[in-house]
Amino acid sequence: RGMKAADFVERDSRQAALLKHAAAKLSEKEVNGTQIRVHQGDAFQFLEGAASYYDVIFIDPPYALNLQDEAIVEAATGADLFICEGMYGEPDKEAKAREYKHMTFKEAATIAKEANPNEMWLTHYSPSLVKPQLYMDTVTKIFPNAKAGKDGMSVDLKFEEE
Repeated sequence: RGMKAADFVERDSRQAALLKHAAAKLSEKEVNGTQIRVHQGDAFQFLEGAASYYDVIFIDPPYALNLQDEAIVEAATGADLFICEGMYGEPDKEAKAREYKHMTFKEAATIAKEANPNEMWLTHYSPSLVKPQLYMDTVTKIFPNAKAGKDGMSVDLKFEEE
């Protein structure tokens, strides 16, 4: 809502066709002229050749190909704010995180260190993790400008005008 344009990039041609169909349906209902574009191909190649600057990027890489860290670093490099999943803060939950395809606080911090955004907020905690702030020392040793996200947390971001 309120965006000028959205680009979706999908490698699989069948999924791209489904996205195009959904985009056409959305465009029929859209009143403010938002452009919805679907591109079939490799997301990394798309981003390298993109003429646009993106304010927000959502990533859902094909986990079977184990591209998530590379994709996240690529998209988060130099960002003002990097909002990242941190399902588990406890060091003994690394195996569980891998099993359920989630990230630990430490993994998120390592990605942030490589991408070097201005700030990182951890979110999407395990229901068993009641006090994420207890594990933030590990995170801030790796990436100092990290915060444990919480309900109602907000920030004003200044976007460049086109």
